[in-house]
Amino acid sequence: MNNKKSLIWLTTPLNLHTEKEKFYASKTYNPVFMYVWQNKHAPHDHLGRKSALFKAMKAQDNELIESKAKKYFETDINSEVLKEAEKYIKKTKPQRMSTETEKLKKQLQKTLKLFGIDFKIQFLKTGGFNVRPAYSKNKVYIGADIVTDYISIEGLVKHEMVHIVRFINGKYNKIRFKAGFLPTDEGLASYVQDFFSPGGESSYYQHAAEYVATNIGTKGSLRDIYEYFRSIGFSKDLAWQRAARHKFGFVNTSKPGDFIKPAMYYYHEQKIKNINKNKLINLFTGKIALKNIDKYKYKGIDEEKLTKYFFQP
Repeated sequence: MNNKKSLIWLTTPLNLHTEKEKFYASKTYNPVFMYVWQNKHAPHDHLGRKSALFKAMKAQDNELIESKAKKYFETDINSEVLKEAEKYIKKTKPQRMSTETEKLKKQLQKTLKLFGIDFKIQFLKTGGFNVRPAYSKNKVYIGADIVTDYISIEGLVKHEMVHIVRFINGKYNKIRFKAGFLPTDEGLASYVQDFFSPGGESSYYQHAAEYVATNIGTKGSLRDIYEYFRSIGFSKDLAWQRAARHKFGFVNTSKPGDFIKPAMYYYHEQKIKNINKNKLINLFTGKIALKNIDKYKYKGIDEEKLTKYFFQP
């Protein structure tokens, strides 16, 4: 996990748990996050496209962090997209779902076996996320503080399998990660989760809320984001988990500024759901970007019909 080239390593606060306790104990406190690069040497000259974003974080220039994050995640706050997200939130009553980590683990194992993928599943003591593939280790991590109030286990499994299948097929096809793959990765995974999984209406609600919350974060504090989530029905723990992610990379979370990444899912999902559905299968060829969709015809470790069946029933 401690990969010095990983944006996760650079942006996940070291003191999430203790700041969560302080936050819950007060009605006004905004967390002060600490990062590994504050007390250890974390070079940014070999980070590629991440370098500019990391330099902005080290300088704690909030406007610059936001600007570089928008560029890196290829995501912006578009007024029309924002209106659609707000409209969906107002008209939808999401269904709550329970978090059953053992059931999640079994479903992941079953699905990995279906595709013939030899990845192990490991529970971590650290948190700040729900589920995360670790490609270099052939593992899938489940976070310590997993909260899936609006996400079904089936939906979460499909979301993560999009990431994994694209990686495995890219390796099989000898396709290196293409520039812009990440927004497509998350947009495609969110689309499959929200439109082809049980409970998809609820997970789409959460993705829309994350987009609206990003707009709030650009102008306000972590607590402002938290209070917004609470006002639309998020549980205490889900509101904290999601609000905190909007301030990853920031030290003083009382100031305006947003990490932008939480908006990427909904923003790029809109692009995915508007493309020709017969071309979607091409995106599973590897870690390619949406702009590459016509360059590749699907080829993978499984039969094409399995991928189509699983991701587009």
